Order: sequence, then C-alpha cells, then structure tokens
Amino acid sequence: MRLRPDLVLTPEGWRADRAVAITDGRIAAIEAPGAPQRGDVALPGRALLPGTVNSHCHTFQSLLRGLGDDLDFMGWRDRVLYPFSERLDRAGIALGATFAFAEMLKQGATTCVDFFYLQDSGNENAEAVIEAARAVGIRLVLARAMYDWEGAPKRYRETPAEAARRVRELIAAHRHDETVVVQPAPHSPHGASSAMIRAGWEAAESEDTVFHIHVAEGRYEGERTLREHGATPIRYLDRLGVLGPRLIGVHGVWLDEEEVALMGARGAGLAYCPGSNMFLGDGITRLPELLGAGVRVGLHVRAAAASAAARRHRAVGRHRLRPRHPLGRRAAPAGGGGDCGRAARRPGGDRAEPPLVAATQRSAQERGVRDVPGGGDRRLGAWPSRRRGASPADAVGGGPGGPGGGAHEGLDDLIAGRARGVGRRGRAGADDRRSRHRATVWSR
Repeated sequence: MRLRPDLVLTPEGWRADRAVAITDGRIAAIEAPGAPQRGDVALPGRALLPGTVNSHCHTFQSLLRGLGDDLDFMGWRDRVLYPFSERLDRAGIALGATFAFAEMLKQGATTCVDFFYLQDSGNENAEAVIEAARAVGIRLVLARAMYDWEGAPKRYRETPAEAARRVRELIAAHRHDETVVVQPAPHSPHGASSAMIRAGWEAAESEDTVFHIHVAEGRYEGERTLREHGATPIRYLDRLGVLGPRLIGVHGVWLDEEEVALMGARGAGLAYCPGSNMFLGDGITRLPELLGAGVRVGLHVRAAAASAAARRHRAVGRHRLRPRHPLGRRAAPAGGGGDCGRAARRPGGDRAEPPLVAATQRSAQERGVRDVPGGGDRRLGAWPSRRRGASPADAVGGGPGGPGGGAHEGLDDLIAGRARGVGRRGRAGADDRRSRHRATVWSR
C-alpha cells in the first residue's frame, strides 16, 4: 500500500512530490510517487507526518480529570492526587492507562513516555500499564519512578536499594521487547533523596539508557532545594554528578541564565510541557535560551488530569502560545526571540515547522526512538492541510476520512470492557467497603 497525500513531512522538510510506502504496517519507503499503482490511497487536502512522541505523562491521572481544575499544583497534589491515587487498584491503573493511551493514539501520538509511580513495593502495577499499552497498540517508554520522600503516600515509596533492584528487573524483563522500553525515573529533587537520584543515574549508566526527573517545575522546588541542599535544582543535580547526556529533565521552568548554560554544557535534555505549565500557572520555560544553549528538547503532553490534555496538535499549538505567568503578567510568545517559536517556512518550503520537529524528531531522539524517517515514530498520523472544514481530529489515525481506514476500531469497546471489569470486581467485593469504593469510583 502507498499513501499519497498532498504534503509529506520528510527529514528534509515538507515535500509535495512524495508517496509513503507501507509494508506489514510499517513505513518501508518515502519515495517519488511516479505513476499511480494498484492499492494507492489518495489523501487529497491532507498533510502526512510521522506519529508524534509524547515525551512525558502520567496515564493513571486520566481518571482524575475534572477534579481540582481551579487549584495550583500544591493544592491539586494534596487534595486530589494523593488521596484519590491511594484508592486506585491495579485494574483501575490499567483502565486509566488504556483510556490515556487510546486517546493519545487517536490524536496521532504513537509513542508515549509514562512516568509511573504507583509501585506498591513491586513491578506488578507497572506490568499492568505495559499490558495496557500492548492492548491499545501504542509504543511505550515506561519511566519507572523511584520515590522516597516521606510526605508522599506509602504506595509511592521505596528505599533506594529496592527501587534500583526493581527498575533493573523491569528493564531486563523487557530488554528485547519491540514496543516497550523501561528507563529509570527518580521522581524529583524534592521527591527523591540524593541517594535515590544517584541510584537512578547509576541504573541508567549500567543499563546504558537515559533517566527522567522532574526538575524546576515550580518556584517552591527551587526554594526548598536551596534550603535543604544549598543549591538550586540544576546546580544540585550537577553537584550529585548526574547532570549529563543521560538526564531528561521534565518541565525546567524556574532556571536562571547559569543553569540554562549548565544544562547545555552538560548535554542534558528537556521534556518541555507547555500545556501543564499554563494549566498550573507554573511559569514560562525559557525555551529559546535553552535551545540556544544546545539543550535537546522534546515536546510533552502532561497527561491526563487536564481536560483534553492528550490532544497532541493542541500541544504543538501551545508551543507557540503566550503562557499564563504565575504573577499575572503577559509574556512574549515562547519563541518570540528565538528560533524555536518562529515559523521556519510554509509547507512546501525547505524546513518543517519547529513545533512539529519538537513533537516528532526531537522527542523521538530524546527517548531513544531512532528507527524512524525524520526521527518521529514509524507509524503515521495525518494532518489536514489548511482548508475550510478540515480538522486534525478528522485525519489522525484512521478517524473519518483518515489514512488508517479503521486502524483504531475497537478502542472504545476495549476501554468500555475494562471499565465494566473494574465495576464487576468492585461489586464482587461488596463485603469490603474500602475495596468496593476503590474499584467502583473509577468506572462511574
């Protein structure tokens, strides 16, 4: 089969004279179209691009959507995340992951990094998330969190030795899995001790992978890290010896000039989260300066707790929007003074739009997904060209008129079936009031 859209995003930029050949569900070639062939699928008025890579999310939080939307991060964490996540059993974890993965896939994100921390002193919950990714058909990077702050719920916490052993076991179990990669993820400078952060870095070193860590998301974190460790978050990580090419920082909002330069000098990466930063009012990531310093940046859709968070194309748009500043000031566009926010050339020109590059090539390279034309995912999403009545949701992943031709048929049934299963388990446990509430609350 060959797909023949009006435009194709290639490593060289947008091209109007390309067809995409598909063999066994994977891209075999991007080639000159030549004469029409039997089996060609014409996509008039459409632009075709690689499946995007969601470089950070927490899939179980899809079940928290609509709760505490008016709260800042600390209020949402203490009044929503902590109490409700403690009620979520393994079946509910799998349901939340299934819902989030299906929503991403239907919006064109075909690879996802799930930063997962509901461990319950083992890897069984993580395996439930992995099984959900397989059932939906999305490629998964499972960022297996390592968390030991005493203020967090017990189910999040482990000792550094336990966390290091379990993350290595999970990496080994999926080392040869074609669609699953496991990577260490010490939670943050405030959620993981120095010993835990070092343990995550050492696991990444020994397993030859990257590791993920939330860093400099809110002002409170810098103040706390400075008070407890005598340094701001990036300087603290550098003192621990973990700031380097293996590190993927998540958020990176509250950085000064020296920290920006330090991240670039050490070769660190960043998962940039425009939607979350605006939703929580965290601040404005200094994206032009970070890119100018040589920091590798991928685009992130902070899952699921925010309404419609997995709409990847909205995240690409947010890459260019004016974020909400925590002090109420209007700010220049994210790329107002730098290369990232500037439109490179219109479709048909020599280069792709920088937000699309961030969503495909940069995100893929950061997460170790490298076997892809243009650096995105080898599976495809289609984006309509600018024409009256066209919308990305119509075209991506086999929606009405999309190239997949029903590639995602059955996802709604899969989600509904899992929700019913959670409800049945809740009713079967009616003698245990807490178990019943924990199971059924997520299927309503």
